[in-house]
Amino acid sequence: SIGLNFRDLLNVLGLYPGPKGYDPGLCGGDAAGIVVNVNHHDQHIFRLGSSVFGFTPGGVGSGGLGSNAVTPSFLLAPLPPGCTFDHAAVLPTAFVANALVWEVMLSRFEHLESLLVHGASGGIGLAAIQLCKIADVATFATCSSALKRAFLRSMSVRTVLDSRSTKFV
Repeated sequence: SIGLNFRDLLNVLGLYPGPKGYDPGLCGGDAAGIVVNVNHHDQHIFRLGSSVFGFTPGGVGSGGLGSNAVTPSFLLAPLPPGCTFDHAAVLPTAFVANALVWEVMLSRFEHLESLLVHGASGGIGLAAIQLCKIADVATFATCSSALKRAFLRSMSVRTVLDSRSTKFV
């Protein structure tokens, strides 16, 4: 399974930000699947037939969305129990991006009490909300539609605001 995220959309549209001449790579860098070959140095980490998920730099397969990927073992993790390949394939970018932000936030603030998550209904926003819940940090969330706001409220996010309204300010 391959996870597509906002980075992939920007890439396809030719809008991915970065320095002039920067190549964001192929789409489909988040993936989940079954190990079909193992480098002899990594045989102690994964076995043939192991279910894994993680990053596949440069995309999966020759066109970015193929059926096979070659990736270093340190970019993979065992599939969590009860998690499907489809669900696991959308986790890597969202949670790694948040882990990096979270590390910076916690290093700057001894006790973080609240956090504004703008665009909270996207993959990175939803991951941020889950991390806030784990750390017992109050979440203020924004998103663009009534349906998305209702979804966030169903996740017990108490303060959900319309990101398209001037009332947000």
